[in-house]
Amino acid sequence: MQKKSFIGNRFVTFSALALVIFGSLMIASAEMGNSVGDTSYLTSVIVKQVVYALIGIGAYFACMHFNILKRKTSIFYGMYIAMLVLLLACRVFGQVNGAYAWISFGSVASIQPSEFAKVFMILFGAKMLGQDHKERNRNNFITFAVAAGIYFIVIAKVQNDFGSAIVLAAICY
Repeated sequence: MQKKSFIGNRFVTFSALALVIFGSLMIASAEMGNSVGDTSYLTSVIVKQVVYALIGIGAYFACMHFNILKRKTSIFYGMYIAMLVLLLACRVFGQVNGAYAWISFGSVASIQPSEFAKVFMILFGAKMLGQDHKERNRNNFITFAVAAGIYFIVIAKVQNDFGSAIVLAAICY
């Protein structure tokens, strides 16, 4: 049996790292116009990007060694409800450009739960429609379609973010 490499598939790992570096450079380049005469602003943007990149790289390596699709289906239902609560919680944090799509942590950071919902629905669909469930495939398809429809309605109507809702629908349907 072959020993599992720490970095997993080298091509995927190095491609992801190249995208992180390239994206960080592009953000720094785009922010240079906003930091004319104020190098502390550009420094804070770069430091923030480095911190986010390190968090993302850590999450990448953690997820690489944690096969979520082998978990029980009931865990996915719990994750579905938790994600739904996050999507609904956005309404409490106020509007940003007409949409209630963000959860803000003061001036430090903010997250958009619909982005996590998109990734989750890919995993949920893989679990529900995967090969392990051939005998119940019709029921699982209906469950997945209804779950995606609920997310679509919450994102489009409650969050007032039709763009994210359309992207979610394109991913799921």
